[in-house]
Amino acid sequence: MGNIGLRSFQIRGNTLRYIIGDLKGIQILINLMHGKFRTPKNITFNNLIKFINNKCSINIAESNLDTSNFGNNS
Repeated sequence: MGNIGLRSFQIRGNTLRYIIGDLKGIQILINLMHGKFRTPKNITFNNLIKFINNKCSINIAESNLDTSNFGNNS
């Protein structure tokens, strides 16, 4: 993943922080997480999508809450 501007470094203990350095990396991250949230964190995620859409003049659809059954998709 080095060619998309992704860097990581350890903060404390078992915590890892990722820094994404370019638009392509951000788009990949958004695509991976899109539609996967079950909690109000989806609001914050949609705020990121809105920010990227406005800042970079792209059109990523807002993410819907994952309402699938916990037994099939935990």
